[in-house]
Amino acid sequence: MGDRNKITFLLLLATGLTFALFGFVAINYSDYHHQLEIAPETSWACGTAALESKHESLLSPAAVTGKEVFKQNCKACHRMKEKLVGPALTGVFERRDSVWIRKMIVNAEQLRKRGDKQAIILYREYGQLEHTRFTSMNEPTLDALLSYLKEEY
Repeated sequence: MGDRNKITFLLLLATGLTFALFGFVAINYSDYHHQLEIAPETSWACGTAALESKHESLLSPAAVTGKEVFKQNCKACHRMKEKLVGPALTGVFERRDSVWIRKMIVNAEQLRKRGDKQAIILYREYGQLEHTRFTSMNEPTLDALLSYLKEEY
């Protein structure tokens, strides 16, 4: 009977310590995970997540606002480093100027109708899918979005 009590005690102690250790780690990891805003589609390697974006403390206030605009309006079709429904956006300012990017965001069809070769190429490359028109997006919101795209990568 004495050995059975010792074994029960040790099992309960081990269970409690395991819960305390891993429960604490899981809570802290969860907080850290939300701080980094790791996208659900990111891959895992060597026990760490491949981070999808910079921590907000590294972004300007305008870019933080732009990040929210991106999440609400752009993330369904775009990623920064990979093609999705639309092109990857990393380095977009190396390929295009901000005037063109604004026009593409607000009304891509209008760009194509005016004969813009790059807009036509993108339209064909991505299966002739029409880019969502954000005609109601005001200038400060566009400015914030462009700040985010510039600062993110």
